[in-house]
Amino acid sequence: RSLVCGPNADCVDSQCRCRPNFFGTPPFCRYECLSSSDCDWHLTCTNRRCVDPCPGACGLAALCSPVAHEPRCTCPPGTTGNPLAACRPIENIQIKPPNDP
Repeated sequence: RSLVCGPNADCVDSQCRCRPNFFGTPPFCRYECLSSSDCDWHLTCTNRRCVDPCPGACGLAALCSPVAHEPRCTCPPGTTGNPLAACRPIENIQIKPPNDP
């Protein structure tokens, strides 16, 4: 049956269908990607699938923006720290003027 449908495809109810995790139209079923350049700019190729690179990439309270297939981590405004580890609020340090004699 797969000879009729082509590689990476099966015959299901008299119709050729790509196997799970393969994309296209039989007989041209293929992996979604082999490298990140096969994916849109904001996605990365992981396990032959185009996925968002951000989940789990950044530290606590950090923001993630995909840039050229990679996660870019930053601390949001009003916070500081290492965005790969954790961002924390900036403490307001008040400088007291010197006492006038």
